Amino acid sequence: MRVRGANGPRLNVVFRLAAAGAAVAAVIHVLGLTMPAFAAANYPGYPAWRHGVFIAIDLSAAWLFLRRPAWFVWAYLVLTLQVFYSHGGSAWTSWQRDGRVRWLDLAALVAIPLGLALLIADRDRRS
Repeated sequence: MRVRGANGPRLNVVFRLAAAGAAVAAVIHVLGLTMPAFAAANYPGYPAWRHGVFIAIDLSAAWLFLRRPAWFVWAYLVLTLQVFYSHGGSAWTSWQRDGRVRWLDLAALVAIPLGLALLIADRDRRS
């Protein structure tokens, strides 16, 4: 997959935005861990330990988006599959039950695959 017109400096800006998005995801998990009302509205039934795990994952992803080691695309693929399972399942359940999808699920289901596409494009550009 080639990104047309995506030279190194321009692509670096896009990866800085991806890193910022991952940092925002970490902040959202911090809110889920520290604000019960936010957690109840956006993460019903979600255990506190899982927020801690995803704070670490999201902060690691932010750092790795800036460095982009060759193996990161594979680790991020695993994260993408996990997001499809968890946020996708939550979105499907919400849609079936309430006829709507929570903004958090939609944001994750759009942003995470875009990050994977960027990593794949970058890997192809470097090889």
